[in-house]
Amino acid sequence: MGEKIKINLHKAQALLAYLAVTKRNYSRDALATLFWPEDDQSKARGNLRRALSRLNTTLGEGYLTTDQETAGLNLKAGLWLDVEQFQGRLAQCRTHGHAPDDVCSDCLPVLAEAAALYTDDFLAGFSLPDCPDFDEWQFFQREGLQQALASALDRLVRGNSDRGNYDSAILHARRRLTLDRLHEPAQRQLMLLYALTGQWTAAMRQYEECVGVLDEELGILPSEETKALYQDIIAKRLPPPKANRRESGVQESLASTSPPPVPPHNPLLQPTPFIGREEELARINRCLTDADCRLLTLIGPGGIGKTRLALEAASRSLSSDTSPGGVYFIPLAALNSADFLVSTIADRLNFIFQGGIDPKVQLFNYFGGQKQATLLVLDNFEQLADGADLLADLLQHAPMVKILTTSRERLNLRDEWVLDIQGLPFPPSAESGETLESYASVQLFLQTAARLNTVIALSDADKPFVARICQLVEGMPLGLELAAAWTRVLSCREIVNEIEKSLDFLTTSLRDVPARHRSLIAVFDHSWHLLSPEEQGVFRRLAVFRGGFSREAAEQVAGASLPLLATLADKSMLRRWESGRYGFHELLRQYAAGKLDEAGETGDGRSRHLTFYLSLAEEAEPRFRGAEQITWLDRLNTENGNLRAALAWSLEGGDTATGLRLVATLGQFWFMRSQQYDEALGWLERVLSAAGPAAQAEERAKACNWLGQFALYQGDDAKAKKAFEKSLVLYRRLEDQTGIADSLLHIGDIVSSQGDDIAARSLYAEARSKYEESLPGLRERGDDWTIARSLNLLGEIARTEEDYASARSFYEDSLAIRRKLSDTRGVAVSLHNLGHVAHHQGDFRQAAAYFKESLTLSQIVSDKGSVAGCLAGLAGLAGTLKQLERATRLFGAAEATVRDSVVRLEYPDQIVHDRNVAAARAQLDETTFATIWSEGSAMTLEQAIDYALATEVDQ
Repeated sequence: MGEKIKINLHKAQALLAYLAVTKRNYSRDALATLFWPEDDQSKARGNLRRALSRLNTTLGEGYLTTDQETAGLNLKAGLWLDVEQFQGRLAQCRTHGHAPDDVCSDCLPVLAEAAALYTDDFLAGFSLPDCPDFDEWQFFQREGLQQALASALDRLVRGNSDRGNYDSAILHARRRLTLDRLHEPAQRQLMLLYALTGQWTAAMRQYEECVGVLDEELGILPSEETKALYQDIIAKRLPPPKANRRESGVQESLASTSPPPVPPHNPLLQPTPFIGREEELARINRCLTDADCRLLTLIGPGGIGKTRLALEAASRSLSSDTSPGGVYFIPLAALNSADFLVSTIADRLNFIFQGGIDPKVQLFNYFGGQKQATLLVLDNFEQLADGADLLADLLQHAPMVKILTTSRERLNLRDEWVLDIQGLPFPPSAESGETLESYASVQLFLQTAARLNTVIALSDADKPFVARICQLVEGMPLGLELAAAWTRVLSCREIVNEIEKSLDFLTTSLRDVPARHRSLIAVFDHSWHLLSPEEQGVFRRLAVFRGGFSREAAEQVAGASLPLLATLADKSMLRRWESGRYGFHELLRQYAAGKLDEAGETGDGRSRHLTFYLSLAEEAEPRFRGAEQITWLDRLNTENGNLRAALAWSLEGGDTATGLRLVATLGQFWFMRSQQYDEALGWLERVLSAAGPAAQAEERAKACNWLGQFALYQGDDAKAKKAFEKSLVLYRRLEDQTGIADSLLHIGDIVSSQGDDIAARSLYAEARSKYEESLPGLRERGDDWTIARSLNLLGEIARTEEDYASARSFYEDSLAIRRKLSDTRGVAVSLHNLGHVAHHQGDFRQAAAYFKESLTLSQIVSDKGSVAGCLAGLAGLAGTLKQLERATRLFGAAEATVRDSVVRLEYPDQIVHDRNVAAARAQLDETTFATIWSEGSAMTLEQAIDYALATEVDQ
């Protein structure tokens, strides 16, 4: 007893500390895994055996209890442990018959002894970097003991102040402040004590120190309560020192600034202000105040902020009347077995078991005797699935107890209420402008950077990169904090570049961060190891998806059954959206992609993904032609991320044949959703270039034709003409009459716009002939959709040649078929064209009706190109009717729609539009015309549509 022993082996020291503090026997496998996690079991057990032998030799016989399967410390050997002595004195004070936070005369010397025993933090300066679970345990032990010291010092300050022992109170208050300089109540207490002892200058200096540290560390001002106390000190309004002695232990407030008594509690100190999450906190409060809710689980992936949210909820519960029986925070991250759950809860409550009675029964009896509502906050429950039944039993025995847990997976208990925690709100785009700092994710990033002594003057140049950082981590608090740590050495632009390169970038070397939170990889590794091998396989194979996925896609691409998807969602590895689709947090998807690569399955996964989405696109293409048009357009629009990924992988993996089939099939989708013309053009060019001239002729012809159309709509006539000429050659080789006609028609439009009317007429004539030749075969095959399209294009040729009677006939026949097919977009196109014919023929009322119906349908199918055409058509009609202001305003709106959608009007429509604009301009002075045009350009698309639909035609 009392002899100091030097133990040389580093891990042997850690092992001794672990066994001494936990006071438990452990299986050798558990200890081997804890201290040698990277070794195989045989080697790890060998290392453990040598460490135990070293301890046995150093300590002497009788201190360890070991057998072939277990090891522990002999609790009867008489070892003196400072932690045990410290906790024992605190427990002694709880036997004095008063409220836990009160201080009687017997408490003071015992608390002083406890404080004196605490000479440094738990295992100060000691760490095992290669043992993350031990590091985690050490971290929470240190935090818990430090909190216990803080509570003891608070009581010593109050107890000594209450009895007029101000010098002692000041000593304890100073020490209390060294634990956390940001703790304002401690700052105020020391200010007050200085004032009560007449040390007015010291009190004011203490306030200045408080102001300085809050500004330096957090960039905030002191609270109003602290400012008010400072004003009282300046005015010397406080009472003089009192020499009264009170032995009853009932605490008396020294001044109006003293805080009211609070329920027993032990939440960890939080050095930083809480940001955002007001909606989540409100929901937690509603649940915890609902009599039917006894167990609430906050679930979400690691790093999403569950612990911080639970602590804030606990703190708010403490400051309200909701948990007068106490609020206790119990970290469980260091536990690897539910066997230690009872003792861990007891340790955090400083509850000491009595011999001879089952500890679980004692704990249940303790909580069962609670007379007031009590809240237990159990943090990181995911690795203790076997302990869930204990919570259910506890709730049965303790009607006044409620439990708030945080976990990466559900506890799957009948009485469990679940709240899914997502990332902080982040800017949807880099153009959020002045509203950028209103997003909680941006606030957290900037606050963390400022705390690390980095000043970020958020200039306009920085804003897009800060927004992008928040987007890349999808508002994940840990990701934001790890990214902000790099602002000491990198610009925000450089941080964006590094995150986009690799998930490994998001790390920190800060020593006061738990090992499991020092990198996102470490966080995700923990979740990964909680999955079964089957779950791991599905999880990594799902990484090939982008922007979410359907249940059907998951099954076919990743072999994911519905139960497996549900399990992964319950374990916070996936999200199930309200739409029924599933998705990842983007950082988790990147982690899964790394695991897929490690398994050598990336190529196979991408191939299966490409095959699935080609099949989906080929299934969708004919559905665009009838009543299911909008449904399938929306479905493919939802899959945009996956379609892009599939195309990219066809290029990266060299499967250009499949890529060419996919890009040719998607042409109709891109065309009908006109906002994607620019992207469509890019994919077509890349895939056609990679496929080469030897690729399959049918798909190549189709892709060249789409390339020409998208180039034409974007005003690149040279590129369009070249593409149509290639498609013409291929279609002639294939003897595809409709394809030949399409190519000829578009080339004719281009040469006509260039002033070569002779060549244009020749091309139009051949196109007309080919369309007419194709009709019998189309009718024989029953291809009504292509028949309607060909008739509409025959109408376009006739209108270009100013044969309006023939044009009207073709358009009407096309419209009839399209209405029969329920081809919404096709109906809109035919109506629009009929509007131009009716306008030319002087039937203005009918023209307006055609344009308005077309406009409404075009809006339904989100075809901005057709919307622009209808706005231009109604503008021209208004001009003819001498409604010049309305016409000019609509011209401005139409041009703005064309500009914003990156499209252009169909060739015949453009000719009419240019003529109509010139006529209106000639009838108004330039200033008036420009002013009204600007008004139209400034309209939103919805405003422009409403304005156009209000056009009245009286003749």
